[in-house]
Amino acid sequence: MISFVSEITSALMTFVVASGLPAGAEDMALEGRCIYAPKYTELLKRGDHSFALCDSVSIKLRGETTIIDFAREGWGSSLQLRGTMDGSKMSVSEISIRGHEPAPARGECRIALRENDRHIVTCLAQKRGISFVANFEQAWN
Repeated sequence: MISFVSEITSALMTFVVASGLPAGAEDMALEGRCIYAPKYTELLKRGDHSFALCDSVSIKLRGETTIIDFAREGWGSSLQLRGTMDGSKMSVSEISIRGHEPAPARGECRIALRENDRHIVTCLAQKRGISFVANFEQAWN
């Protein structure tokens, strides 16, 4: 699973040049959208992958826990992940899908900054044999 996480996360984050949350940040709310390369549609057909739909992401630091919440206007939260940050990477320990109670999961999220100062937030987590993917790109300011 870990090699797959690294492979898909690296592929989704092409062109990332710098990473991390701004120094001293506690909460961050970003507008944009979840986007996926057409080549990943094959994963949807297999039935063991779910791709988040979103137009915003929030990142909240609560003590040792970080919460990354991918949401869509009119829907609310579509995918929320909790875990522990280490630099620009978060080790996922829990997942909540469409507002349901959090459940144990494993995976990884990465927060990065492109050359044009737009954040990219990419997560891949697995729960009960299903892989949940989110690839958010911040909108142009």
